[in-house]
Amino acid sequence: MAATNDTPHRHAKKTSHGPRKRKPKFEVPVEAAAPDTTNGWVYRADEVPEPSPRVETATAVADEVVAEEMMNPFLVVGMGMVFVGLGAFGLVSLTAAGMMVAPFRLARNLLPGA
Repeated sequence: MAATNDTPHRHAKKTSHGPRKRKPKFEVPVEAAAPDTTNGWVYRADEVPEPSPRVETATAVADEVVAEEMMNPFLVVGMGMVFVGLGAFGLVSLTAAGMMVAPFRLARNLLPGA
């Protein structure tokens, strides 16, 4: 077997890291410092604009459209079908449970000590 120049593991050779760079230090100028006075919330009722009547009518029209969409006949029929399906599923599941329990009820009624 011929000798190779490859190292046995690629991480075997350690790389030397250079000196870390530090953040530059600087002075904050006095002009840029935070002001001593704090401004609180000021509410001025005069600056609040009155809502326009057009916006109110637009919301009323939007409410009417939503109410009309809720009375969609396809939606009513679909909800009816969902409730009929749930009722049928309940009836079938109760019938199946009754048929599974029926032999045990018969056996209990036939035994004299029960």
